[in-house]
Amino acid sequence: MLFEEFEGREEELQQRLNEAVKGLLDGSLGLARKHRTSDYTGAVPLMEGYVIVFSPRGPFRDGLDYIDISETSHLDLLNIEREPDSPSGG
Repeated sequence: MLFEEFEGREEELQQRLNEAVKGLLDGSLGLARKHRTSDYTGAVPLMEGYVIVFSPRGPFRDGLDYIDISETSHLDLLNIEREPDSPSGG
């Protein structure tokens, strides 16, 4: 579905995905916005209303509406989701 929505832009989508995952894994993304406060998941923007949802494992600091993952040793990448307040593409 994701690639269908961005048909003709697959290379751009793959590049953005690679950049976001690299930032999560190499620690260059130190802060991420909270995705769901109930389970401490975070989210980083991917493209046009889509985010990469992850769960930090190891030390992290829980802020009001962000998660400081600069010292996190492990992240579980969970999903790519459309933000609830984002308009549907088409």
